[in-house]
Amino acid sequence: KSVQKFESKELKKLTETFKTISGLQGNAQAVIASSALLINDIWSMEEEAQLKQMVFDVIYTTAITNSEAILDMMSRNREGTYFQDESGHAITDHQGNKIRVEIDYWTNNEYTEVEQKVSQIREELLTQKDEPTFEEEKIKDLLAELSELEFRQNDLVTTAACRGLLSEERLVMSENIVNAFLDRGYYLVEDGNGAVAHNYMGNEENEEHKISADPREGIYAILENGYGVNITVLVNPNEKLTSNSVIFQRNDENTDNPNELRETIDLIKDAVEAGGYKMGGVGSPQGTGDEKQIELIDAEALKNKGISKALKKRMGIK
Repeated sequence: KSVQKFESKELKKLTETFKTISGLQGNAQAVIASSALLINDIWSMEEEAQLKQMVFDVIYTTAITNSEAILDMMSRNREGTYFQDESGHAITDHQGNKIRVEIDYWTNNEYTEVEQKVSQIREELLTQKDEPTFEEEKIKDLLAELSELEFRQNDLVTTAACRGLLSEERLVMSENIVNAFLDRGYYLVEDGNGAVAHNYMGNEENEEHKISADPREGIYAILENGYGVNITVLVNPNEKLTSNSVIFQRNDENTDNPNELRETIDLIKDAVEAGGYKMGGVGSPQGTGDEKQIELIDAEALKNKGISKALKKRMGIK
């Protein structure tokens, strides 16, 4: 098998030489001399094939081992990755249980897609090993691909944990902001179903993972005061899903105090930042040109559908 796989051209060449020698008649010395050379060539061919087989086996074993190690690591990560605080201590629920990171959930199943690719490579290694065209260079390419997939899976584990923590941060930030508004005489409005307008948004444009009130999305709150001022607050992940941003929009047409929103936000900034969150400067949402965005007014639509991709892109949010 080694000769056929690694020295097929040389084998074909020596086979033709053998046929030529077999056809020699009446010239014993020529047959003996040619046969001796042929035997030496055959030994050299076999040695070369064995050497190539050894190199192939080492690289092949490395690839199989790597693929199985990555699959094992991904399985352990899926079952045993827990949220940690900045000090590296496990975050627990009210019962003191560690909170597991649902890696597939927070990566929109991209983790499983990586796992499937690794499994496909392993299957290819197992089924194609003895194929003549399955050579050393092909395995090296698969090893390189495995290395990239291993790096990607490590990155996705970190990403999942980060997104989960940012989601919880959005909830805490929104509660701090809402409470600051409530302290100034505002109240949460109700949507068409009688639910208060404070929740995670939906993600209607995500065809594969379309749900309402999705913790992977931003949080909205819509508030009013007794003077007709109506305000939408959004706490959203940024485009790279590495931090959260806060967006305010005044929805009413009351012109008695056009600076009401800005003055209110300036006053509640201290209350919010006292919780450890920096809100930065106050201004209109990026890309909106100071224009009121109708999508940000309907509480029920925000919960069920969320914000369109076009508006998210203009505002620089996820």
